[in-house]
Amino acid sequence: MKFICVDLNIDTSSIYMQRAYRLGAPSRDKSRDQARPLIVCFRDYEDVENILSSAHKLKGKPELGINRDYPNEIVEARSRIWPKFKEMKAANPPRTVHVGYPAKLIVQKKVVLDEFLD
Repeated sequence: MKFICVDLNIDTSSIYMQRAYRLGAPSRDKSRDQARPLIVCFRDYEDVENILSSAHKLKGKPELGINRDYPNEIVEARSRIWPKFKEMKAANPPRTVHVGYPAKLIVQKKVVLDEFLD
């Protein structure tokens, strides 16, 4: 909770974490003590959205970052969209190109590419 309060400047008094756990095994070499990724499950969706919308405050802090935890299928589908996303972003006005959930390329509010058609 300290990370959310200090680095993101969000009031944590009403945020409820259901569970949190670290990924990977701890390092045996204590001189190389690196932080492991942390997965947190919040009770309220609004808390997740508030935290994600404040992630821009971490700019310039490469050791910190926030991402959603998507299943491998979605991660792979989004990585297939990424080259086209960069191409479309360069060719269109700012803020008109984004990747929608689960893996849709949206340009000027129209779905251009959808990896999951169902």
